[in-house]
Amino acid sequence: ITITIRMEAPDHETLQAVETFFLNREETVV
Repeated sequence: ITITIRMEAPDHETLQAVETFFLNREETVV
């Protein structure tokens, strides 16, 4: 899974999606 984040324009939705992705990943690993 590749996540591309535009550093020049970090939208709130993109940051939220990334946070959700990592949270889901942690829950899945645990």
